[in-house]
Amino acid sequence: MTSDPTPLARAGAAFADEVAAADETDVPVVMGQLAQLWSVALQRLIVSATSRQDRLLTMEQVAERLEIKVARAREMGRKGQLPTVALGDRGIRVRQRSLEDYIRRRERKG
Repeated sequence: MTSDPTPLARAGAAFADEVAAADETDVPVVMGQLAQLWSVALQRLIVSATSRQDRLLTMEQVAERLEIKVARAREMGRKGQLPTVALGDRGIRVRQRSLEDYIRRRERKG
């Protein structure tokens, strides 16, 4: 059972058909369009990756990731061992990027 192609896959196939049918004088224009599409796709990937890294984690999520108790994660935040973001009544959060940096800094080499 095959699934329907995504809109992006359909657009890519249509673009490939246009390239195949293009006259050689159209190639520079087609290549310009391809470069523009590539740039847009790359920018979307960068934005998507960045937004995931900026995601705010609860202290429960931090504790789970570090495999420690929630109380210990909160203590690490209070002591400044983990950079935190205060959200008023909603509590304290840690940016995913900050947590990954914390883990990376503690990796042992060798």
